[in-house]
Amino acid sequence: MDDILSDLYYGEITPIAMEFRRCSEYGKALAEVTRLSDEIRKLLGPEHAALMDQLSSAQLQTIDISERERFILGFRLGAKVMISVLTGESDTFKML
Repeated sequence: MDDILSDLYYGEITPIAMEFRRCSEYGKALAEVTRLSDEIRKLLGPEHAALMDQLSSAQLQTIDISERERFILGFRLGAKVMISVLTGESDTFKML
């Protein structure tokens, strides 16, 4: 337990720093997003492409915020489950 806490404290645990498999569902979806984005860029002039870049940046920011908040909520839920496991008692049964 101490090792994981130390690793977390010193920033050695970074769940966000992960690679993905290109053949995975995520990899295939990302390849499609990239393909479609490139195709749209070819149809747009430079001014409209810049607007698309701004839209993409704003979307990525909302995704980042959402992922961070969901991570925090999941971490808190996991902690609540552990507290319940460690402190909970049954209304019906008691330990012998």
